[in-house]
Amino acid sequence: MEILLKAKELGMLIAESEELSKLQRSEVVANQDEKAKKLLDEYNSVQAEFVKSLRQGDEKETLEKLRDKLKEKQKQLNDYDITKNFLDGKKAFENLMKNVNDIITHEITGETSCSHGGCSTCGKCK
Repeated sequence: MEILLKAKELGMLIAESEELSKLQRSEVVANQDEKAKKLLDEYNSVQAEFVKSLRQGDEKETLEKLRDKLKEKQKQLNDYDITKNFLDGKKAFENLMKNVNDIITHEITGETSCSHGGCSTCGKCK
């Protein structure tokens, strides 16, 4: 079926993309760096604690403290080059995948979820 061949071709192009390559390289570096692993683990732990607290309907003060702690952990991640590179690579790859999905959705439905005001402004869907 031609659609499956095109899907395979798209997958191969994504696998060869610079965005995925940068993400994979930065992930290897982050996984080999003890400080990066510690920062990422701490961030994930606080994030999980915040989500749990939010779901439990904890008091506003508790949520604000956790939100502040999460912001501080995010700042630490951004201040350390290795984790910043990893997060930037992750964001770039996620943006690529979102754009691919937006284009596919547009072609199927004629609608766009483009955050730039529609296809006429950015040209991604053309």
